[in-house]
Amino acid sequence: MLHIDELFESTPVTCHLRGVLGIDYDSHMDYLSEGITTVPLSAYVLLFVTQGRLCYQLDGRECQLEARNMVLYAPWTQLSILSKSDDFHGHQLFCDQAIFDRLVMENGGDVGFLQSRKEFPVVVLTSRQQTDITAFLQLMMSAIAETQHYRVQIVMGLMRSIQLYIVELHSAFIDVLSLTSERERLYRDFMKLAVEHYQHERKLSFYARHLCVSTTYLSRIVREVSGQTVKNVLKNMLVTEAGYRLRNTAQSVSEISYHLGFEDQSAFTHFFRKHVGQSPLQYRAFK
Repeated sequence: MLHIDELFESTPVTCHLRGVLGIDYDSHMDYLSEGITTVPLSAYVLLFVTQGRLCYQLDGRECQLEARNMVLYAPWTQLSILSKSDDFHGHQLFCDQAIFDRLVMENGGDVGFLQSRKEFPVVVLTSRQQTDITAFLQLMMSAIAETQHYRVQIVMGLMRSIQLYIVELHSAFIDVLSLTSERERLYRDFMKLAVEHYQHERKLSFYARHLCVSTTYLSRIVREVSGQTVKNVLKNMLVTEAGYRLRNTAQSVSEISYHLGFEDQSAFTHFFRKHVGQSPLQYRAFK
């Protein structure tokens, strides 16, 4: 799976905060070529269309976007562009998968909108709603470009707010409660448990036992709701936390290894290099 920082190296975006999110603002999105299918990406992507039309297939389902349409696609989504008008413009917000999932839990664990996204991928915005979303994006860009001491905290606060706003939009557009099911509640409970224990508990059996379900059932439900395996959920949380500590703290690699439950620094370094493509020290030094 392509890490979010690797995306920003290959795809031009207006601004980004390393390891957290990026914004492609008022773009022609020329890299969305017809017939191209997205590579697996460890990020959620919000697309807001401001002008023109885009016809595409989302996980095999054909959709059409036009001005004032919004769509959220998740990690591992396969996006095939069928056609795009010459005047197509829009904004894209990329958010690291583990951070997005963590914010869902911090915002109350409402995963109904993630499921509703699969059933109703396109949300039609009012002019006022599109203006509000544009203001959110502009605030994020200003925070990334102009703040120093509290940049990460400000951007994360704005991301938390826009996520809640999007949940509100989905709730207004469709009856999310009608989509709530036992599997969504189980997924929510799993994510809450994962946020509490991922640093030291990596075995599927631990989570299945605490949720009083079989490992097979839990594995299937997590994949159905989120599109990813339990192993990938925990791995992405670890990668994100490790990257955050390397980027924003003075902790040594050895200390980070200990806090994240690795046997030793060597095991942590091997894990980090495998999933990020750089050693921890290389990642910390890269600006």
